[in-house]
Amino acid sequence: MMVREEKFSLEDIPGVGEKIAKKLREVGFAEPMAIAVASPGELARIAEIGEGQAARIIKAVREMLEITFEPADKILEKKQKAARITTGSKNLDNLLGGGVETQAITETYGAYGSGKCVSKDTPIIFINDEKLHFGLIGEVYESYRKKYGERNFDEGFIVPLRGVKVFGLTKNGIKKVPTTMLYKEFAPKLLKIKTKRGGILKITPGHKLLSVNENGMFWIPSAKLKPGDAIALPKQIDFKGKKLLTKEDAYFLGLFVAEGTRNPLSISTKNLRIKKWLLYYITSRFGYKPKVDKRKSAFRILLRKSTKEFLGNLADTDAKTKFIPSSIFNASLDIVRSFIKGYLDGDGYVGNEIEIVTKSKKLSLQLPYLFKRLGINCSLSSKKVKRKKYYRIFIVGFDKDKLSLKYNTRTSPYGFPKGIIKFLINSYKSCLGGNRGNLRKKIGKRTLKRYEYDVLIGHTKVRTLNEKTFRKVIKIFLKGRIDLEKALSLAKNLEKLDKKQFRKLYELLPFPFRCLSDKIGIKRSTFSNYIYRGLPTSKKIVEIVKEALIDEIKERIDKINFVIKTCKNIYNLAWDEIKEIEVINYNDWVYDFVVPSTFTFVGGELPTILHNTQLAFQLAVTVQLPKGEGGLEKGCLFIDTENTFSPNRIVSIAKRFELDPQKVLKNIYVSRAYNSEHQMFLVEKAFDVVPEKNIGILIIDSLTSHFRADFVGRGELALRQQKLNKHLHQLQRLADAFNIAVYVTNQVMADPSVLFGDPTRAVGGHVLAHMSGYRIYLRRGKAGTRIARMVDAPNLPEAEAIFKITEEGIKDP
Repeated sequence: MMVREEKFSLEDIPGVGEKIAKKLREVGFAEPMAIAVASPGELARIAEIGEGQAARIIKAVREMLEITFEPADKILEKKQKAARITTGSKNLDNLLGGGVETQAITETYGAYGSGKCVSKDTPIIFINDEKLHFGLIGEVYESYRKKYGERNFDEGFIVPLRGVKVFGLTKNGIKKVPTTMLYKEFAPKLLKIKTKRGGILKITPGHKLLSVNENGMFWIPSAKLKPGDAIALPKQIDFKGKKLLTKEDAYFLGLFVAEGTRNPLSISTKNLRIKKWLLYYITSRFGYKPKVDKRKSAFRILLRKSTKEFLGNLADTDAKTKFIPSSIFNASLDIVRSFIKGYLDGDGYVGNEIEIVTKSKKLSLQLPYLFKRLGINCSLSSKKVKRKKYYRIFIVGFDKDKLSLKYNTRTSPYGFPKGIIKFLINSYKSCLGGNRGNLRKKIGKRTLKRYEYDVLIGHTKVRTLNEKTFRKVIKIFLKGRIDLEKALSLAKNLEKLDKKQFRKLYELLPFPFRCLSDKIGIKRSTFSNYIYRGLPTSKKIVEIVKEALIDEIKERIDKINFVIKTCKNIYNLAWDEIKEIEVINYNDWVYDFVVPSTFTFVGGELPTILHNTQLAFQLAVTVQLPKGEGGLEKGCLFIDTENTFSPNRIVSIAKRFELDPQKVLKNIYVSRAYNSEHQMFLVEKAFDVVPEKNIGILIIDSLTSHFRADFVGRGELALRQQKLNKHLHQLQRLADAFNIAVYVTNQVMADPSVLFGDPTRAVGGHVLAHMSGYRIYLRRGKAGTRIARMVDAPNLPEAEAIFKITEEGIKDP
């Protein structure tokens, strides 16, 4: 394509005035070429004009640019201006034709499963043939291996699954999601994580857990977690069971699991009421009157063959082997409650808290999952009495109310942990001002109790937060958003406001009006005068104040929308807190479910949500090398979507290349993207930042993470791809306009239709496949190496390269 080289400004374009030109520059449409390749709908939305006018502007720009075809030698000339950035590995550079190329998008994606697994004794819950099953992940793998066989993959093995579902974290909470594979690999060491509620997770360092800190909710590798960090649990396991039993049957099974024995087959009880009920139930249900032995203060009710047949395998268990029957796991919630009621009546302690004690390890693992069906959180512990181990399950506070039992218990010490409270404090300060007087003014002394007030100002006495208080805090943010939206409406007509309306605008603002003074260079005392005397007559000053005010309000509305969305996600989950982390020797197989839609599944002693970039860090450093050493002597823009940026890794890599770590860090400009819209906005801002900061590479880690999270399910797939397509065109436009490299990491999924060969597929579909100039598939090799395979490139053959990740970054083996 040939374009007229003579420069002209946006204001020279017919139909583009000063205001429209300003709006276009704000969103990165500073060059006429950007307008020429835009669609009328896109331009109309950005410039806030009609599509007809947008189409006329685009047509005028194309005529002014004299866009036509150009000879191939001209294209070659432009391509020869493209530079390459070394990866630090000669093997990888050769694969890329000399390094990461400017004027192009380079994409890498990696294999699933590897390094993100759990120990073989991790409890899991899953669905097959529409039935709920409980088991240990190692045993589940073996059962399906015998059924379907296994095959080699990466450094481990894969077993294909058919019709199996797990409970994963979706946009609508914890729901059933299909899983296509089970993966296993060998691990010499694991991290053993103990939680405040008594749960234990044994997982690989790369396995991610959902956590919350002062900046929001993130998936964080377990190796980066520390004691005191919050981790997410499912609030409830949503499974619509069937009435496979009567309430009386369920209550009887609960009593037997609590107090039954196999030799002789009987149930013992000290309670006269329960003894009478058992005699009535057994007579009417099984057609015989049981014999009752009186032993000391207890009654032993002897059971016959017909009852044994009803009990099934449960009849052959003792105190160490008791379990919850499958018919209870798959029953409706009222049946589950009856079973639990029977168990508690038989062997439960009810006082200030509900306590269950059992010798059966399996039962102690099953009970938290059964309680989770009712939305009840348990706490675990164990003790030894006369060398015998007992497992204890506690239910405290408000959770006991969900059992529909009239027991008085003390308030639970387990609420929303410290990380969530820090997030609320930080969010209040950044969104609604964060000063005490302002909070009192906005909420009102009568409606705001002391505890919510303490939470939002960061009072040191606040250690935990229950659901009731959390809901009240969310309402504070909702009310704050309403005030901000009213203020925005008034600010848009700032020049027309009288003194009374201007005073109302000021009262709606959650920040001091004078805080805008630093942004636009007006004294704070002058701003204070505006509040009492009104705005000046100068239209230019009013326009400057208006623009700064609108930008500030919009920024806070965006933040508060993110906070409200995050709070809703936090509220829809249960939470635990890490108590202790230690490295343990394991030397055995570890396992992982492949869940293409959510990359999560529920597992662990306490039901926990488990999740299923190094080159980016290296390129952020090597772009700063001298041109003769594979660099561009330029800086880096780093858009971090998964909270993975590590300054410490940058320092290590910089030292390897004999660069000053502090200078290197100063030349890397990092921004955290909180959702897909924010990510796209940051790329638009990059059109201003790239020339200003002398940027040579833009890195996004990862490109598709937020798009997958924001657009869930097939119903939103088309919209997601449209947004992603627009985003990729923005990136390519940026690369062409400033001759910079764009490097993106991508996520993967497993194609369930591929039973033989590699089922790994990059997320993003054809949209991303066509836009990426270079696509590289990364997988683990032997002896700690990595293998990079060139999947697609315009002028390079499909080939492979071997490299190694070390403390100093990427090197050749």
